[in-house]
Amino acid sequence: MNGGPSWVTFYVFVLHTGPLWPAETEETLCPKPVVSPDVEVALFHSNVSLTCPGCEGTVSWFSGQVPFSKRPYKMVKEGKLLLHSVRYTDEKVYTCFKGEQTICSVNLLVSEDLEKPLIHCYLRYPASNIICEWKKETKFRRGTSVTLISRKGFRGEPKTILCSYISSAKKYQCRLHHREDYSDQYILSMCVTSKTESKMSDIIQRNVHSLLQPDPPINVTITPIEAAPRKLRVDWHKPSSWLGNFYTLNYEVQYWVENSQHTSNGTTTKTYFYIEDALRGRKHFVLVRAREEYNGNFSSWSKEAEGTPWAEETFKEMAVPSGAPWYTFVVAGTSLGLIVLLLLAVLIRQKRKLSFCVAKGRKLKSLYWPVPSKIKTIPVPGEQIQTGQCPDLTADNVPEEPGTTN
Repeated sequence: MNGGPSWVTFYVFVLHTGPLWPAETEETLCPKPVVSPDVEVALFHSNVSLTCPGCEGTVSWFSGQVPFSKRPYKMVKEGKLLLHSVRYTDEKVYTCFKGEQTICSVNLLVSEDLEKPLIHCYLRYPASNIICEWKKETKFRRGTSVTLISRKGFRGEPKTILCSYISSAKKYQCRLHHREDYSDQYILSMCVTSKTESKMSDIIQRNVHSLLQPDPPINVTITPIEAAPRKLRVDWHKPSSWLGNFYTLNYEVQYWVENSQHTSNGTTTKTYFYIEDALRGRKHFVLVRAREEYNGNFSSWSKEAEGTPWAEETFKEMAVPSGAPWYTFVVAGTSLGLIVLLLLAVLIRQKRKLSFCVAKGRKLKSLYWPVPSKIKTIPVPGEQIQTGQCPDLTADNVPEEPGTTN
């Protein structure tokens, strides 16, 4: 995909013969509209005096198709109608009456001051269409058109393509069909035409190589590398308009440290790049642009990305969770509740057992501190010491209450 001798021949031809579209052909490529003799042209916001043959003396002027019985638009002596600071809404047919007789009519056209188009053309992918643009803050009013005039090669016939206005981008844009051929040369210009006049841009002569300019890379990110405080990894994606992998892109990476005027550059054919001379603990900024492997122009720079190299304390802080997960409190609360319920169950069981033993006449002391068999106990008159399990609850063993008899 080289420039080829055909393009050199083309430049030599132009050098000896001059531009293929000389200045005098502008009237042919971008002609001015033909204005009828009964049309009066006035610049926007200018003052205009309307008159026509035979409209003299005391007359009445009407706008549009207003009948004579209606109120006249303006009464002017000497047969002239004076309009101040005309606007586009004043574009009408004005008729002069003398009495009930129609004398003549004048068609008023309000023209806008056209500016010379500034054309810029590019090719985003070798097999895509050629796009030509003209940045303009506002759209022309209805009746004004913008067209692209193109010619292919030395002997091609000029073709016109209507351009459309993109409000979000504030520009006129035209698309020229292009086949995948690096030997093509184009001669391009842009023409703007209103109801009353026309203007043509400068003529540009381009081959496909000089038109090729990819979109900038997207999704540029910077990632620190663990345990490498002097390194950073930069990743990005190729532009969505660069289709497939048949054509390769070369990338240029530009990076710098915050508060520094010095920039460093690197190149790669991959969609990643390692910065190996980063400064510890300093914020770094990165831009990336792309170019076709053999021909064409560099894209504009990508959006700026920023990042800081790895630092040990940073990773330690990242390892410590900022707070316990919510489910930790749920598990802890549930466990604590189960423990409390278990303790309550044990206490209730012991209380029931204690009440049962006391009802049988057992000492609380003997329940928890049984007296060994080798130690003699001093019995209390009328009371029997228990040293083991509670006796069976039978009618014969239940002690009688004092003062009761069988």
